[in-house]
Amino acid sequence: MKQITPLFLLVVLFFASCISEETIQPEETSLKSYKVTKDSQGRYTIDYEVEENTATTFVKNEENNFNEIYLYEGNATDKTSEKKSLSIENSILKLGLYEDGEQSKSIIIEDDNIVLAKGQESDEFLDSYSIQSLEDGVYQLDFEVKEGIAVWAEYNEEDDAYEIHLKEGTSNELEFSKTYVKTSERLKINFVNHIDLNSAKSESTNSIMASSKKPRVVIVS
Repeated sequence: MKQITPLFLLVVLFFASCISEETIQPEETSLKSYKVTKDSQGRYTIDYEVEENTATTFVKNEENNFNEIYLYEGNATDKTSEKKSLSIENSILKLGLYEDGEQSKSIIIEDDNIVLAKGQESDEFLDSYSIQSLEDGVYQLDFEVKEGIAVWAEYNEEDDAYEIHLKEGTSNELEFSKTYVKTSERLKINFVNHIDLNSAKSESTNSIMASSKKPRVVIVS
């Protein structure tokens, strides 16, 4: 019995050590962060940062119109950050990020595909915006509006979406920042533009308002 006991203890300690290591080992990911941006001229881009020794490939999937970024271990350069242009097809921007061949992140944005020439200015209330992943499930929205645009934020329970409302009015700020925590399968963020349909020459004192929800952002995974 004295010969069996030490061996039994060693086996127990070995398996306990293995279980402990598996329990505390965090989930590995090659993607450190990413940020999707729409500039003042209507161009969409993505900036993303990866771990060292991570190679990346960017492709446009013509079958489903997804902008796809693949991350994999390989002979990577010292460059750990990239910036790529994103394309919109039929007013929809689709972005997928893949690790080990499986999609880890997905973003769908509904927006007008209007790119202005240098020096041109749009009549949109929203000048530019970006959505950035900070840590697991946390996202930061930064945006800038034109002068004379009032801004307020609400949560729409019916649509299960966070809304940024924009309307002509009085405002002392042009730049805004909000942080959201993704607690379900999808995080929805909509810009709601309230537009007065009465022309400036109209003598009517009653405003006829219409609303347009664009851009509309859906973050999955």
